[in-house]
Amino acid sequence: MLYYILRPIIRFALKIFFRKIYLSNLQNIPAGKPVILAANHPTAFLEPCILACFQSRGLYYLVRGDIFVRKFYIRLLRSLHMLPVYRKKDRGYKFIKQNYSTFSTCHQTLAQKRMVMILAEGSCEHEKRLRPLMKGTARIAFGTLEEYPDIEDVYIVPVGVNYTYAERFRSEVYIDFGEPIPVRSFEKIYQENPNQGINDLTDSIRENLLPRVIHIEQAEDNELVENLFRFDRSRQKNNILPIVSNDKKTLQREKRLADWVNQLSSEKKKMLKEKTAIYVDLLKKSGLDHCTRFEKSGSSIMLGLFFVIGFPFFLGGFILGYPPMFLAAFVTHKRVKDITFRSSILMAVGVAAWIIYLLILLMVGLGFKLYFLFLVPIIGLFALFYMDLFDSWKCTWKYKRMPLKEKRALEEAGETLEAMIKL
Repeated sequence: MLYYILRPIIRFALKIFFRKIYLSNLQNIPAGKPVILAANHPTAFLEPCILACFQSRGLYYLVRGDIFVRKFYIRLLRSLHMLPVYRKKDRGYKFIKQNYSTFSTCHQTLAQKRMVMILAEGSCEHEKRLRPLMKGTARIAFGTLEEYPDIEDVYIVPVGVNYTYAERFRSEVYIDFGEPIPVRSFEKIYQENPNQGINDLTDSIRENLLPRVIHIEQAEDNELVENLFRFDRSRQKNNILPIVSNDKKTLQREKRLADWVNQLSSEKKKMLKEKTAIYVDLLKKSGLDHCTRFEKSGSSIMLGLFFVIGFPFFLGGFILGYPPMFLAAFVTHKRVKDITFRSSILMAVGVAAWIIYLLILLMVGLGFKLYFLFLVPIIGLFALFYMDLFDSWKCTWKYKRMPLKEKRALEEAGETLEAMIKL
């Protein structure tokens, strides 16, 4: 019950937390069938939240067992469809045997034609790279067919989750759903040789997941590829609305860019790094290094007029929305040291802070009418979009007012990079 109460709230929060949410090929999730979503794992728990909120089916998902520590928390987490998986490194061998109960629950859930999400890499790492997959997804899939031999099949849908900046508020997320893999097509191999069947199915999941994940082969290329992403984004149109989109062009473009760098020779990478460094250095000197996008042409007069007229509403929204936003940022900054947890905790604390904040306003009164409580988050949302637009407009304004010599140097560096990139 709690799952379905919180889902619309979290969905709304995610639309605020992310600037854009791209969901492509959602139709690949079989309707009314037992489905395992096998996803990569770049953040602590944002992936399950997004997948639970932006597709129609209920979702059960496996999480670290070390958070299931007290009866209250266990009941709370289970009411949110969370199922514990215990790892030796978290709580030792003592709790490992409890995984059999979790796996049996997964088998039963799938036999009831429900959907289970498994973070197939087994651990969370903040990187744009698909790591080796654990065999748990295949084991649970085959275990379901063994325990419930009469079900038609179990389908594994590979899900690639990609973020522009996974640790940041107001970043973008790209999620792509692959073709479903019917597990029974591997059943004969599994019956003859279980280990071979598990390995083959795991390899198939990886083979189908890799084309959906931005994969930087060498860690030493991270900075280069990230700078190329920034350069490429600055040259692409990106409308603020709709927030949720099924367009996959941006993901495909960044995927092709990463794949292109992966296949370059060391000599070509060195040359590309040098040219990219020149461009980035010019951006820094011009004060444009933080800009994701800036327009080279077009009128900004109407937008400037909007900022003048909308400023009182922005100010009201900023003041009213500041307390919960400040609390979320403060708690995250003070308490979260692991970058993989930063965005997840920021969003979770932000949602909790907003709920408490609105309840306090309701209880204290302060002359507020009920409709005013609905107005607070709306005007706060307006302030957020206002800041996004203003930041973009400011970047364009800075670019247009650059000294001609600096602008020409930046343009030439950009043209050189553009000529080098072969997509």
